[in-house]
Amino acid sequence: MGESEREVRELRTRVDKLEARMSFLLRRMNIAAEDMPAWEASPAVVDLVRKGDRSGAMRAYMDETACSLKDAKRFVESLGG
Repeated sequence: MGESEREVRELRTRVDKLEARMSFLLRRMNIAAEDMPAWEASPAVVDLVRKGDRSGAMRAYMDETACSLKDAKRFVESLGG
């Protein structure tokens, strides 16, 4: 594995950890997903919503953010899903 590939992998790991921590803090502060701006949705989640796959979008959002099903549902609904 090349140096740049290793760096990308390490950065992705760091981002994943930061996102999990942010989700934890938002939950602790009782900030619901609907209060979060839609620009935080990944292209994958937006694409699933556009295709009408609400449950897929919720699963993808939960995987990305480690949020609850309730928060994922609210977030996906805020995107029009």
